[in-house]
Amino acid sequence: MSPPGTGKAGASASIPGGPSEHGSSCLATVLRCGRKWTLTYGLGYRIKYPPAYLVHGSLYHAVCAYWHGAKVSKPPDWLATPLGAALDEIGAGYPEQIRAAKDFAKFYPSFDAPRGCEPVMVEQEFGAPLAEIAGREQAGDVADERVTCRADLVCRINGRTWLLDHKTVEPRGEHLQSWNDARAFATWGFLAMHNFRLVSLFVEDLAGFLVQRIKRSQPFEIDVNPLLIPVGAMQDYPRIMIEAVRRERQILAELKLEAGTERRLASAPNFTACDGRYGLCEYVAVCQTPRIEDRALILAAEFNQFPPVGEG
Repeated sequence: MSPPGTGKAGASASIPGGPSEHGSSCLATVLRCGRKWTLTYGLGYRIKYPPAYLVHGSLYHAVCAYWHGAKVSKPPDWLATPLGAALDEIGAGYPEQIRAAKDFAKFYPSFDAPRGCEPVMVEQEFGAPLAEIAGREQAGDVADERVTCRADLVCRINGRTWLLDHKTVEPRGEHLQSWNDARAFATWGFLAMHNFRLVSLFVEDLAGFLVQRIKRSQPFEIDVNPLLIPVGAMQDYPRIMIEAVRRERQILAELKLEAGTERRLASAPNFTACDGRYGLCEYVAVCQTPRIEDRALILAAEFNQFPPVGEG
């Protein structure tokens, strides 16, 4: 039986979405903490019981994907699975979150924003070598390394093509906070730059990146806002990509040098990154435990292990 809440991460053909193998989450992780990247992507660990908010986000995301997927010219294969069954699979072990998602599924069709949205692609995977993003000379030794992204939605609005990403949030008050460009870029800017850069290689005249914020709790609220990517940030992005991929290469080389990599854990932890905007990192107990044997016990008890990056 699949661990609760991990149906989506398991890349099942019967449900939409799942993380892109070499996408923004993978690259952001290696920049933030080499140890977390080692455990998650280098060794393939996934927590058995993810936080409820992650499951909530995957469920609501699936609702949006089903709604838009039914409108594209070539509907995705996963639409053959009824939405209710897909939600039961994604949220297995989280009945409260499943009920909330099914309530959201009743609400979402009444939401008409952005007005006139015509879905073109839903949960589409894109990928390209770094040479096409940064140029072969600048990318150097990692020019042929392939990076990927999964676009929630590519859509047409008033004759222009946009990239849209669904984000579930829980506001501090009763309603969604006012949109703040600087805060939005700090929160979702890396994702926006990465996905926009890749998708624009395949979709001509991409107008920009939209964020659809969804309030998780009832009464539901949704809004759609353009995420402004500063010119300077986009200019620096190829260098950021190159640095991230080189760091990945370094960690993978370290893992291959010595057997028993689960014991060695290659990269040192970055303890300044343990407490993020979504709470404590799932590996805090592993990294704070001094004994190698105790680390192994924690990993065995609290995590499942899947094929690492490039071996799935």
